[in-house]
Amino acid sequence: MKTFVYTLAIIFFVCVSCEGDQGPVGPEGPQGPPGIDGGIILPQVFGVEVDFLEENEYASLFEFPDEIEIFESDLVVVYHYAGLDANSNQEIWEAMPHFIYFNTGLISYSYDHTSSDVNFYLKGNVDLAALDEEFRLDHLFRVAIIPADFFAGTTGINTEELIKSYKTSEIKTYKMN
Repeated sequence: MKTFVYTLAIIFFVCVSCEGDQGPVGPEGPQGPPGIDGGIILPQVFGVEVDFLEENEYASLFEFPDEIEIFESDLVVVYHYAGLDANSNQEIWEAMPHFIYFNTGLISYSYDHTSSDVNFYLKGNVDLAALDEEFRLDHLFRVAIIPADFFAGTTGINTEELIKSYKTSEIKTYKMN
């Protein structure tokens, strides 16, 4: 008989507690302790358009904007746009340094970087001022900043596959003055 009364009381409280309007929302709790922002650390990829001119000594310094975060330990990889493939109409990106050979010598497109900038430059054993504009003006470079944490627990990464995985329309391009 006691079991029956207890069962009946539990059923009564469950049915009664489920009816009616919801009560007011209580006060917000205290702020928790500060923590480290988490999330997935992904590489950043962007384009830089450069003109190599005699007055800038055939070099162009691109300073990373505040929106691009880079650390000393991060890997910076640069590719040079070489045109479109005649058969597939896909973009061709060549790893730097990129050499072009002429009958009279050669030129190279190369770069160096710090944690705050990338310096693009054109060098060669030919008269750079005498080069056609196609070798000096409107050159597009794709820069990939790969965080060191991205490599944690891996045996390496194929940077060419990483660059190919980004859709060209999603890559921001900066024009150098």
